[in-house]
Amino acid sequence: MAIGAGAILQVIVEVISMQMRQEAKGAGSLLAPTAMAGLAVGIGFMYVTAMLVNI
Repeated sequence: MAIGAGAILQVIVEVISMQMRQEAKGAGSLLAPTAMAGLAVGIGFMYVTAMLVNI
């Protein structure tokens, strides 16, 4: 379980650093509507797949 959590954390750090490098706005791009929508869709997808695993 700890290996999975570490892998998820590493992906989050890499995606955030990549987005900050690509956007000229820096940290402001993390609060853009498209970034928030992507976060919401990702969390929703994880929730749905977790529910399917429990069935």
